[in-house]
Amino acid sequence: MTRVLLTGGSGFIAAHTLRLLLERGHSVVTTVRTQTKADKIKAAYQSYSDKGQLGFAIVPDIASPDAFDQAVISDPPFEAVLHTASPFHFNVTDVKKDLLDPAIIGTTGILKSIKKSAPTVKRVVITSSFAAIVNADKGFWPEHTYSEDDWNPITEEQATESPIHGYRASKTFAEKAAWNFLETEKPNFTLATINPPMVYGPIIHNLDSLESMNTSNQRILFAAQGKFKDEIPPTGVHVWIDVRDVAEAHVAAMEKEAAANKRFFTVAGYFSNKEIAQIIKEEFPQYKDLPSESTPGGDYPEGGVDAVFKFNNKRSIEVLGLNITAHFHHRRQASNTTALLVHSVIMATADFENIAKQFVEFYYNTFDGGRANLAALYREDSMLSFEANQVGGVAGIVEKLQNLPFQQVKHRTDTVDSQPAHPSDGSILVLVTGALQVDGQEQPMSFTQSFQLKPTEGTYYVFNDIFRIVYPAS
Repeated sequence: MTRVLLTGGSGFIAAHTLRLLLERGHSVVTTVRTQTKADKIKAAYQSYSDKGQLGFAIVPDIASPDAFDQAVISDPPFEAVLHTASPFHFNVTDVKKDLLDPAIIGTTGILKSIKKSAPTVKRVVITSSFAAIVNADKGFWPEHTYSEDDWNPITEEQATESPIHGYRASKTFAEKAAWNFLETEKPNFTLATINPPMVYGPIIHNLDSLESMNTSNQRILFAAQGKFKDEIPPTGVHVWIDVRDVAEAHVAAMEKEAAANKRFFTVAGYFSNKEIAQIIKEEFPQYKDLPSESTPGGDYPEGGVDAVFKFNNKRSIEVLGLNITAHFHHRRQASNTTALLVHSVIMATADFENIAKQFVEFYYNTFDGGRANLAALYREDSMLSFEANQVGGVAGIVEKLQNLPFQQVKHRTDTVDSQPAHPSDGSILVLVTGALQVDGQEQPMSFTQSFQLKPTEGTYYVFNDIFRIVYPAS
């Protein structure tokens, strides 16, 4: 077990990294900006918090030079620091204040704090980016193979030209500052940087709204919302990686001695915005206003994937042990890898309130019209609790529903409340209150019913179903 400080614990990559650290038995303190964010993470990992494996430190502003001075002090002391806190968004008014300072000062500040106040830290892992590797002036550069040897040549003057230039500069300057600190300050710790391109995958951290989704996943959300209907925007960087592989890379870089003082270009494969839109159209027909085959934009350059730069991710595979070998050897698997990322994000970003309402309407209409058809909503691991009786599996549940003491029934739903059931699997908790009119009885009976819905193959099934009759309704 390693005592770890993880910065930015409420972020997209950090949330997966936190879960992986806890599952592997490490003791973690994670930094967040507010107590409210800490409380939400604690609620998601209550059992780890209760046994002292998870703690929190509040760091309101990582751009403050001394932001981490207190956070790095711990009893027992930290042995490793994973620094993921850094902005990735383009909604900025001041590139220096909103992007450059938080990234650069946040990175150098935590390194200074570690050297000054946490001498027991032996390994530091920093979330950098392909933005610190890519040379945007070269365009698609099909004759080039990007690797950890490449550096973005962006200048300070170019950094302020636009938010995207500012973001790329922030990652480049911050990572260079970290390596310069290692060379000039000679601290007790080693350094590793993780340099992913576009990062997609399931969202397991708390979202206040879909608008607060991480920037990379937003393009899948926008496609599903119909914002690509008339024209698909340019893809930009055509390479991606799953967020779970990025989390694995951070933890492996901390755990493996061979990762010390190395950069890791973590990349899985190729994608295009056009492929994203096509997959949503094929796999999620409930989404409307999607692009057609003739909708312009969003594709690979002329020549397809072969007209895009190549990549070398051997170091991530061989040193960190990332299981992305298939993507390295088969460059033409772009469509398959894109399909996987779209599925994971759509399921994770779905509007759970609308899903719950649609499910409830379908469930009770089906129940009242023909209970045998409810079989489609259950799976073999499903469980039904009806009053004091429990039954599991599709056949058992359907048999129970068909043999209830009342045969003719009509449901009335009064309230439908819903919320994410668990941050790690995309499941939804639905609570229904209402009344049912049973044939032959004058007065309806009030009931409560709760469902836990789990995602599967583009839809949801009932994992847990609890029904209670409360009292005669008014």
